[in-house]
Amino acid sequence: MTSNHFIKPGMAEAFALLEEIISTHSASAHPLFTWLTEGAEKTGLTPKQFEIFRSGMFSRINDTTVNISRLQKWALKKGHYDIAHTAVHNIFEESGGLVLEKNRIDFNHTHKEMSEGAFNSLGRIFDLKPSTMIAEKKNMLFPEQFAQVAIFKYCYKKNAPLASWIQERASGGNGKSQKGMMGDLFGIFSAYQHSIPSHSFKSIILPYFQAHVKIAKDGQGNYNFQFKENSVEFQHGQRARGDATVKFDSPEQVKQASVFVESMLNAQSALFDRMLEEIEKAKNIGEPIKPKEPQKIINHREDEGKTR
Repeated sequence: MTSNHFIKPGMAEAFALLEEIISTHSASAHPLFTWLTEGAEKTGLTPKQFEIFRSGMFSRINDTTVNISRLQKWALKKGHYDIAHTAVHNIFEESGGLVLEKNRIDFNHTHKEMSEGAFNSLGRIFDLKPSTMIAEKKNMLFPEQFAQVAIFKYCYKKNAPLASWIQERASGGNGKSQKGMMGDLFGIFSAYQHSIPSHSFKSIILPYFQAHVKIAKDGQGNYNFQFKENSVEFQHGQRARGDATVKFDSPEQVKQASVFVESMLNAQSALFDRMLEEIEKAKNIGEPIKPKEPQKIINHREDEGKTR
């Protein structure tokens, strides 16, 4: 198993230093998502704001499974069959294969399809036409989108196992204070969950997020993010951490990889910085759409008592 590489003296400690870089970097807990969630809850977002956000996220998400495929290709060429298995498993899980109801396995979805469905379902309440990742890639709004795509592609070609760990770890959280990108992203969808038709939220949006993180329904009928160590995205990060060790022969090599780690994180953070900047500028373009309030759950027993 690749995780046995940590038996080499000093390797676990060296990787802990890389973990610290990822944990403390803004790319792992960017204020973009908090700003949007709080803005949605307080005043609502404008159609232009969500349009910018969707474009930025589509360019960030578009190459996810492409990059995982690069990891699989590298692993098969090098004979690391356990890592190749990890790559296939990740793509399968992120396409919803292991989270459907009644233990039903569904091979009719892809990661891109589920992502587009979720964002376009929310986009409908802003009267936005559906879009695709391919369309947004052809019409990127700002240079940070190009830079993020190019840097991620380069890093996956240069060191696919390490790049995979960085991306999965930043998306899946650290199991403590950080939700990760996917947990933070759900906050925006959660704010508008009562504005979206129930069947669309349950059949399109929830499956996308449940293929990454744990979502639980509370007593008031609200869906909320919950951190669980068995969540798909967190487990991907844990597995990828072990896989990443195979490219290193010494703790010194791991420490030298800090520049590589920061390059990917800086590219993602710069993208989110620019998205937030452009979204803030668009706050007065069009009328904000406020989320609908949840329908109150009526306690019939209490009502009967009042009428007697």
